[in-house]
Amino acid sequence: MNKNTLISLLPPKKQEQIQAKSELTELVLSHIICEANTPLEYIYFPVDGFISITQSIDLHTPLEVSMIGREGLLGSEALRGMTTTPFGAIVQGSGSAWRMKASDFLIEVH
Repeated sequence: MNKNTLISLLPPKKQEQIQAKSELTELVLSHIICEANTPLEYIYFPVDGFISITQSIDLHTPLEVSMIGREGLLGSEALRGMTTTPFGAIVQGSGSAWRMKASDFLIEVH
């Protein structure tokens, strides 16, 4: 089964629970996953490929401020109780990711 390193660090039962509520989705190059200040709907655990976190300054084109690969997740702000995402996210490397509803994620981590 395709693994994200962060998921791999969890106990086997928790890995199964998270993957049971997730779907393996394709990361398509240049696909905008989310825009800043929009509802946080999904958590992404990249398996391969990578996601860039972007931030706009004034009316300029968004800049990359961080990257997430198979070692992490997109949507960690949900853990801090945020319901909107403060940053944008765009696929910068094609591949796949486990995608999970943010509400399911919060149930699994609490």
